[in-house]
Amino acid sequence: MKIQQSIKTLTKHLPILFGFYCFSMPISAAQLSVVTEEGSLQYSKDNEITGIATDLVKAVLEQANITGDFQIYPWTRAYNLAQTQPNVLIYSMARTPQRENKFKWIGEITPLDYKFFRLKSNNSINPKTLEQAKKFRVGVINQGAIHHFVNSHGFNDVSVVSNSSAHLRVFLNKRVDLIIINSLRLDEFCQNTKIDCDLIEPVMSINEISKGLYMALSLKTGDYIHHQLVTAFQKIKSQGTYQRIMQTKDTAQ
Repeated sequence: MKIQQSIKTLTKHLPILFGFYCFSMPISAAQLSVVTEEGSLQYSKDNEITGIATDLVKAVLEQANITGDFQIYPWTRAYNLAQTQPNVLIYSMARTPQRENKFKWIGEITPLDYKFFRLKSNNSINPKTLEQAKKFRVGVINQGAIHHFVNSHGFNDVSVVSNSSAHLRVFLNKRVDLIIINSLRLDEFCQNTKIDCDLIEPVMSINEISKGLYMALSLKTGDYIHHQLVTAFQKIKSQGTYQRIMQTKDTAQ
């Protein structure tokens, strides 16, 4: 009789015990799909994905004891994966008002300073407000932060391309009047694409979307993993790892 009661008691508490076990399992049992696009902060080299943003994400994952499968995709595909699939980490992504509730944010990789740029040869293109900018043709990357920004502000004359190279090529060929670029990384962008930055100049800042590039998780990723990564990000900042990674970038320029 006592044995039967013990079995009943154990069976009754099995769901609780199982839930506790799952919660206390080491987080390394999970693997994240880590997605990004080719850019100045992350890029493929010698069949490896590298760059300071990649180094930072790897440091956070290591601190959290989480493994990641890194892949470079066109931005549209990376963004869609992070919106529709569980256990996806995406970087480097602008944290805009339109995206705020679509992801679980981990931490800022680098600040942003977005501006409208024109070719110096087109000095007649000189907007001072967003309303004036709408009179010109603007080039954007599909599903990028700027694409969402111009759509939400009613820009109608917009040229949409698939990647950064096409974006710049369309601009230099004068098929668009304006593009929007993070000015803090413009010099590096021009160096990587062998474009003469002296051909380009800023005409207007956009404070609304100059909030920083982040790493973030898909909404379908568990809160526990999110907590682990946020904690890990804060720890590598307090330990000086973040600063060392960024200093490595500065000395390489």
